[in-house]
Amino acid sequence: MSARRWDPAPLLAALHSVDVGEVRVGEPMSRHTTLHVGGPADLLVLPSRLDQVERLLDLCRAHDAPLTPLGRGSNLLVRDGGLEGVVLATERLTGFALGEGGVTAWAGLTLGGLVNRALRAGRTGLEWSAGIPGSVGGGVFMNAGAHGGQMADHVRRVAFLPLAAPAPSPGGEPEVLSAAECAFAYRTSRFQRRPGVVLWAELAAPAGDLVAARSRLAAFRDHRRRTQPQAWPNCGSVFRNPPGLSAGRLVEAAGGKGRQVGGARISDVHGNFIVNVGGARADDVLALIEWAREAVLRQSGVELELEVRVLP
Repeated sequence: MSARRWDPAPLLAALHSVDVGEVRVGEPMSRHTTLHVGGPADLLVLPSRLDQVERLLDLCRAHDAPLTPLGRGSNLLVRDGGLEGVVLATERLTGFALGEGGVTAWAGLTLGGLVNRALRAGRTGLEWSAGIPGSVGGGVFMNAGAHGGQMADHVRRVAFLPLAAPAPSPGGEPEVLSAAECAFAYRTSRFQRRPGVVLWAELAAPAGDLVAARSRLAAFRDHRRRTQPQAWPNCGSVFRNPPGLSAGRLVEAAGGKGRQVGGARISDVHGNFIVNVGGARADDVLALIEWAREAVLRQSGVELELEVRVLP
């Protein structure tokens, strides 16, 4: 970690005096990312209720603490030096409720869990998301998509708690944004440009043909098993697909499949995935990313853009 700009001790003392959920000190981020790499966080907090999130953000503002929201740790590469400040892990925020023609899901609910709960309640349309190894909050943040669907197609409203001003007064209500206000675009949203936490999302999911929905779900899962690496930890797609092109095919054409640095390897199954074959460090992954970008630029003249978020 680089030279420290922030002292966690005063905030840690304050956290012990209020109910914000479980607090861990120096928690390795390799335990909380799907790639299983990443150095320690100063503080990692695991709330299980929305009011705990609100109290935590009040304290982060008061102590000028850097904040990193974390869903299920997919689409994320944490450097070996770790993260300064507070990591707010939403994995225990898994609430779910039915509404008129839709569902409301808390940020930490997995996308697979979202689909399963929706189908059990007779609600359909979200099957495309089941195989994405992320959470509802992360899906909103990234405008996650697969199989022709994306979060932007279903979001009705999102509750967001900002870290910086303008922010609600202590104990106040979060902002509730319409789909248009979320500024969704390909693998992006306004939340990537404004520090804070997605608390929940209301999604369109009407009652529908459950037999057809389960058939779609099975087909999507089978396609993912056949075309994406399953045996090793990974972070999902590393690069965004350039318009009209496949990032994976570009990497493969440049000779990337099977290339390895340390414990990280470009997947033999799909060129847009980097897998951890054992003991990988973030620096190994970053070296492969840099190699792939340079190789594709030489081979195809295309400059690949990252889809994976690199922190810090």
